[in-house]
Amino acid sequence: MIAKTFFGFEEILAKELTQLGAQDVEQGVRMVSFKGDKGFMYKANLSLRTALKILKPIYFFKARDE
Repeated sequence: MIAKTFFGFEEILAKELTQLGAQDVEQGVRMVSFKGDKGFMYKANLSLRTALKILKPIYFFKARDE
């Protein structure tokens, strides 16, 4: 999953996710990716103060051309 945030808040958001119990937390630009189950997604959505929204991928595919 991906938690979107404002620029500069990535480190704070990563710490919040770690304290909540997220797995495989990785910082990016204006986002922090993490792993967890459906229950953790709801917990994160309600508990995170610095996240704007939580994005959950629903399908992966490989594009062969434009």
